[in-house]
Amino acid sequence: MLNMLSNIISRSIVTVGVFVMVVICFCTACSSGNYADVERVVRNHLEPYKELYALVLQTGKVTLPLGGKYPHVTHPLPGGTETPISNVWIVNGNYMGKIYECHGCDSCMIRYRDAGLITYNVIRRDSASVRATVWLTEKGKQYLIERHISEFHPIINAWRRREQLEVVLVAKEKFDVEIHPSDTT
Repeated sequence: MLNMLSNIISRSIVTVGVFVMVVICFCTACSSGNYADVERVVRNHLEPYKELYALVLQTGKVTLPLGGKYPHVTHPLPGGTETPISNVWIVNGNYMGKIYECHGCDSCMIRYRDAGLITYNVIRRDSASVRATVWLTEKGKQYLIERHISEFHPIINAWRRREQLEVVLVAKEKFDVEIHPSDTT
């Protein structure tokens, strides 16, 4: 709990710092009257601070539940399971050892396969589970989290090698920039 609180405080400090920087750039650009430049500056400065929401997919030979036991994540909410990678949150995680969202089931894999994101070959199916092989396709690899973060994190390769997990981007924090001209700087 204390770690979560310190995270929130440090994010707030970073956000305030970025906001001050943006205000300075905004005032400089506004005085020239070029609002497209202002919007570009704001977006460029804020982009690295966006929260990224990712899904963990187990690959290789996997045993999956048939589905329906846990709710599926259809619209990620802010937060999730924190990762060592800055601003990356796992949305299909758990809290204090209790699973709250689907970690991948047969019905999820069928949907990912139909979307062209994975190859999904069922080896065996019984009344409670499915044994299958799961691999990302070229289209699916475009969503690997390392393609959407600014610096390399060795933990990604460790997860991939040790646990055969792939971390895939599912959503980015969105913010809108609106610039309203005024008479004052």
